[in-house]
This record gives sequence, structure tokens and C-alpha cells, in this order.
Amino acid sequence: MASLIYVDDSNLRATARELLGSPHWQLGIAVCNYKALQEMLSFGEPPKAARIYGSFRSAAERHALVVEASKAGFAPSFVKRLQDREKGVDTALVADLISDSFTSYEAGDEVIIVAGDGDYLPAINRLKGRGISVSVAFWERGLADSIRRSGCNLVSLQSNLKDLIRLQRPKKKHFKAVA
Repeated sequence: MASLIYVDDSNLRATARELLGSPHWQLGIAVCNYKALQEMLSFGEPPKAARIYGSFRSAAERHALVVEASKAGFAPSFVKRLQDREKGVDTALVADLISDSFTSYEAGDEVIIVAGDGDYLPAINRLKGRGISVSVAFWERGLADSIRRSGCNLVSLQSNLKDLIRLQRPKKKHFKAVA
């Protein structure tokens, strides 16, 4: 059994930040240990597909996310946040998920979605309707009720919170005095 893993990084880190007591971006950035996440979800075997989707505010943040995700074996897809809004992450994940289900999935494989957002329910239902095994891995708090009731396998990341996420406090900006 091989796994196909799809991670909504923005959803994962935003909820983790709240669980760690820092709901505002200005108070800290949630940094994910992508390698630990992948190993946990693929049971140590290389996944057939490992894709991660999210957003960034600056070129430096994008670079850091892409490097870390790539080092862990994920194919990264990050979009720039516009006016503090994220657009296109969910749809990019769903488009690849559905496409891969036709091109990469084989009987016995497990599709794993790392997200708590109820917007993924139609895709989950489509996959299940085709007989594809779907698991949703997420924090216990933050998982949409519609996902809980969907009948897919639920994997709690809660007990691994400290191994998967750390808060990185923002660096203080120093301003030069103008004479």
C-alpha cells in the first residue's frame, strides 16, 4: 500500500498556531517539520505522491517554505497572499488530488489529506464514490464537523503537535536613527 499525501499547509499551520496559543501572525509563525509529517503519514515508506500547498507573504518566506518542503520530499505549490487573503490553494490541491486519482492511484493505495477545512468534502466524497480509501489527518480541534461525519478515516495529529510544529517568533526590526 502506497500513500498519496496532500497538505494544505496554510490550514495546518494556522490551526497549529492557535493550538499553541499564538493565533495572530504578528505573534509568531508556525513552522512545520515536514519530514516528520511525511514519515508519520507514510509509515516510513516513500509516498507515491507528496504535495504541499500554501501561501506566503514575502519572497524570503516563499524560499524558506519551498526549501523545507522540498528537502522533506514534498512537491511544493505556494501562492503569494494578496491583501492578506489566500486564493487558489484549495482548488490547486483538489485539482491535483483528482488528477492523481486517475493517473497515479492504484487499488490498495491510501489518499491522505492534511486539512481540516470542510471545503474538501466534495473531493473526498468523489474519491470515496470511486472506491478510493481516503484519510484526513488533522488536529482534533479545527476539523470541520462535515469531515468528521464523512465516513473517511480520521487521523489525529494532536499527540504529535510538538514534534510537528514549533512557533518561531518574528525578528524585531531595528531602525537606524536618522540624523
